[in-house]
Amino acid sequence: MIISHVLPVLRYYLSNRIFVQRLLVVRQYFFSHTHGKGSIDTDFTTSASRILVVDPTMPAPDRDAGSRHIWDILQFLTTRGFSVWFLPANLSAREPYKSQLQGIGVNVLSFPQIWSISRYLRRYQPHFDAIILSRYPVAWKYMRQAILAKLPGQQIIFNTEDLQHLRLSREAVTSGNNLLRRYATRVMHHELQLTSQADHTLVVSEIEQNMLNDALPTKDIVLLPLTISVVVKISPWRIRNGIFFVGGFRHYPNVDGLHYFLREVWPIIRRLSDTITLRVVGTPIPHFKDVSLHGVEFLGNVKSMEPLLETTRISIAPLRFGAGLKGKVLESLSYGVPVVGTPVAAEGFEPINENGIIIADASQDMAHSIVKLYHDEELWNRHSEQSLRYVRNHFSDTIHDDLSRVLSSEKQKTPGMQ
Repeated sequence: MIISHVLPVLRYYLSNRIFVQRLLVVRQYFFSHTHGKGSIDTDFTTSASRILVVDPTMPAPDRDAGSRHIWDILQFLTTRGFSVWFLPANLSAREPYKSQLQGIGVNVLSFPQIWSISRYLRRYQPHFDAIILSRYPVAWKYMRQAILAKLPGQQIIFNTEDLQHLRLSREAVTSGNNLLRRYATRVMHHELQLTSQADHTLVVSEIEQNMLNDALPTKDIVLLPLTISVVVKISPWRIRNGIFFVGGFRHYPNVDGLHYFLREVWPIIRRLSDTITLRVVGTPIPHFKDVSLHGVEFLGNVKSMEPLLETTRISIAPLRFGAGLKGKVLESLSYGVPVVGTPVAAEGFEPINENGIIIADASQDMAHSIVKLYHDEELWNRHSEQSLRYVRNHFSDTIHDDLSRVLSSEKQKTPGMQ
């Protein structure tokens, strides 16, 4: 009788991927020779300012722009002498990223050392000079607790990565989904509330900075875009071929953007110039039933984007909705690869007449722009040189000086932290 009740429960938990992962971690923790290393009773006696960063997951900078941005922030903080702790909200410290973070001087906290973020904050929040809550889901869950426990001199920072309500509202308009539109409105109110509660809010694009400044003019909204270095020597037009799209396909704007491109733009390109080929990078590989895939190659994940960026003529960014700064666009520009994309894809790259991006909203315009740029060496060279100059002038490491200003604006130490 008891077994008949227990078996369904056991079957449920064993089918739960997160539960099984944590169970395996506990087993490894208690039966490995490294048991006891990395205790959460970390030494807080350092005189350096201490920063706790909470993000939804371990950043994977080789996979997505948001991860690359938070990684840049963590690396910047350590190089400026801050003592940094990183805590993934899902408590999972994936390798090799955990070891890589530790290699740049970041203290990584995770399960099974920590079973509850709320409990960790209750015990250890007084030891930190600043707490950065990154992205809307994390900030919404823990902001109230962090604010209520805030001590004099301590700073609570909301790192948006992108304004989620902006992405959701644009998707609602594109899809005509009224339920999604109502949800986007609710998220907007939440994000404004988080911004009003935080001491500082970090954004990655001027459009989002202006939106928050207009809504909350008394709050400190700090522009903190991605940073990247330009390639010193680029491959010439004549040895390049093909166009490419890169994106993680667990992120729906990428799925929709590629589907739109293959359905409405690609057939026009193939009619105008059937020698142009398209390479698609990213996983999981999407499957579309209503498009032609002639001339299209799906590469899945690649170890490095560098070979593709050095041999391809054009990067495409046909995103119909989204928010924030698009890492795929910035990386292409840094290699001198011109980009053809939508107005959404070009957001954050102002002024638009200097960034090396050709903006095309309609499918006909995008197709003709790609074909012309692909076959016109002089035009390609002009946009390539413009993109390198733009990245060099707008995305250097000096932009992180604003973050240093934010964290140094309150010199008084939290009581009990000396």
